[in-house]
Amino acid sequence: MTTTVPMIAIFTVSTVLGAWCLILLFEKARKPVVIGLHLLAGLAGLETMIATIHMSGLDSDSPVRKFGIMAAAWFGVAVMSGLLIPLVCRGRPQAANLMLVVHIGSATVGFCLALAFAGQI
Repeated sequence: MTTTVPMIAIFTVSTVLGAWCLILLFEKARKPVVIGLHLLAGLAGLETMIATIHMSGLDSDSPVRKFGIMAAAWFGVAVMSGLLIPLVCRGRPQAANLMLVVHIGSATVGFCLALAFAGQI
């Protein structure tokens, strides 16, 4: 039996840092350290989620395991969209806003699915 507390704790830290980044964006301030910590926490949370799924001991055809994989996939979309915002959308604020909506939306769905997955293990 694996514990899901580290996974949820890391995702919560990443969510709080992401909210702080959003507040800084509204204030037209930019703090690369906060953005970097948000990126590291998001990647660490994704890695912890995959390790939790792997070490859970669930069968490969278990619906709970597939639920966790679906949550990890949504977090993967969130990580990739977050990484692409500064690379692809430089100088295009409408595209950056759209990618930010995709990033926040997929991370929110992934976080809710991760909470539901943690409740099932």
